[in-house]
Amino acid sequence: MKINYVLVDHENVGLDSVDLLKNQSFRLLVFVGALQNRISVETASAIQRLGDRAEYIKISGSGKNALDFHMAFYLGRLANLDPMGYFHLISKDKGFDPLVIHLQEQSVHAARRESIAEIPLLQLDNATTPATRAKRYADALSKPGATRPKKLMTLSSAINALFQKKLSDSEVQAVASQLQKDGILTIDAQTGAVAYSR
Repeated sequence: MKINYVLVDHENVGLDSVDLLKNQSFRLLVFVGALQNRISVETASAIQRLGDRAEYIKISGSGKNALDFHMAFYLGRLANLDPMGYFHLISKDKGFDPLVIHLQEQSVHAARRESIAEIPLLQLDNATTPATRAKRYADALSKPGATRPKKLMTLSSAINALFQKKLSDSEVQAVASQLQKDGILTIDAQTGAVAYSR
């Protein structure tokens, strides 16, 4: 099982979506500034529910970018220990972006997001209806370089792959039907050929 490491810059983002990290593949590291002395009971309770999959890292010093340097250090250490892991930096600080690009160039799976809820895997896990799943698939199709399957069988495989092969055949069919209802694509009933509206 690949581990998703979520490193949160608690100086500039909240922890309102911690409960989304219920999947065992997530590990949470909350970086707390030296001058931060309080955390809400709701947040502490949500973190506590994760058990040993969550920890606080309170930095000892203060200064410009002090917390950011700590996050970068821990990220590097974790990437060295688990090169197959996925690393999610949760921060509004765009100063992390050059580091993320460098890590990606080194084949480290890293991304910066502004909230825990923006992690794509969590969005997929929370897509439980044909409509929300079709929306996720349509979003994936709209990305540059996205593959557009030309046959129903390939489309079904692509939908199931996006949802980590957790969907039943009927759930995959429901997503394909919803994509047709939403006008994203059409499927020829005779040949199984798929055509896209945009």
